[in-house]
Amino acid sequence: MAIALVLQVALCVDAKSPRKQRNASTPVACHGYDISHHNDEVQWDKIKDAQFVYAKATEGLRYNDPCYKKHLKKGREFGIPMGAYHFMSSQVSGKQQFEHFKAVVGRNTDLIPVLDVELDDLTVENLQEFIDACKNYYGTRPIIYVSPKRYERYRKAFDGCMWWMAHHTATTDRKDYVIWQYKIDKVHGMKLDHNCLHPNYSVRSLLLGKGAAKKAGAVSKKTRNSKTKAAPKSPKRSTKKSSPKAKQAKKNTPKKAVSPVKTKPRQGKR
Repeated sequence: MAIALVLQVALCVDAKSPRKQRNASTPVACHGYDISHHNDEVQWDKIKDAQFVYAKATEGLRYNDPCYKKHLKKGREFGIPMGAYHFMSSQVSGKQQFEHFKAVVGRNTDLIPVLDVELDDLTVENLQEFIDACKNYYGTRPIIYVSPKRYERYRKAFDGCMWWMAHHTATTDRKDYVIWQYKIDKVHGMKLDHNCLHPNYSVRSLLLGKGAAKKAGAVSKKTRNSKTKAAPKSPKRSTKKSSPKAKQAKKNTPKKAVSPVKTKPRQGKR
C-alpha cells in the first residue's frame, strides 16, 4: 500500500516546481473526489486513478458519518491518499466540534483536515475555535471548504488558511484556491463531486507532515518521567581511613575454618 501511495503522489508535480505558466482558471489533471454517506456504494476500482479523496467523518457534536471508516479502508486498499472533513454546525462551540472530529479521525488520516463551511449563521469566533484546536493538535490549520460568497465573507479573518472553492463552472476567476470543486457529475454511474488542485500545488501539499503526526501523538518527556519512580540510591562507601592499630588487630584475628560443602553428583544424560 505504501508503494502505491507514493506512486499516486508522484503523479502530481511537486508544488515547489515553477508552474506560473499553467492556467488556474480551468480544471487540471490532478484530480480527486469528496464523498460521504450519500456515496454509499462507491466502486473504488472505477476511481482508483484518483490522486486524492476526502470523506466526510463528522458533523456538529454527535453525528458520525456511517460510511467514513469503510471509505477510509477501501480508498487505502487502492493506494489513494485519504483525508477527512467535518461539517461545521452553528449550535455548538468550535472547540467541542473539533474534539468530536479528533475522537473519530485522530491521527489516522493522510491529508490535512478540512472544515466544511456551508451554513449562513456561522460566526468567525466559532470557526476560529475549531481552527485553533486543529492547529494545536495536527500542527496545521484546516483547509476551509466554502462557496465564493462565503470566501469573500471569511477570507480576511482566516488569511493563513488554505481554501477549497466550491464553484461549479467550466472556468473560475478565483485564483487563490488550493482545491477547486468544479462540478458534480456521474462517473461510471456514480454521482460524485469532482475536484482538482491549483496548478501551483500538488498532493504533496495536502499531506500531513511527520512533525504534525509527532505533535499529535507524542507524550512529553516530562510526563513520561513523572510516571517513572526514581531508583533507590545505593549507600555510599565510607572514605574514612583505618588507623594503624585497627589494621594490626584485623591482621592478628584468626580466620574461621570453612567446612567443606557436600554436594550431590549431577545426573547427566546418557
